[in-house]
Amino acid sequence: HEIDHLNGVLFIQHLSMLKRDSIKRKVRKMVKAGEW
Repeated sequence: HEIDHLNGVLFIQHLSMLKRDSIKRKVRKMVKAGEW
């Protein structure tokens, strides 16, 4: 049970990191396009 909980927390952290990266990429594209 403890291990499952740890894996869940790590998975959520991993997901948020992936989201952060995709958001950064979108922002960078917008900046390059001069929209931001």
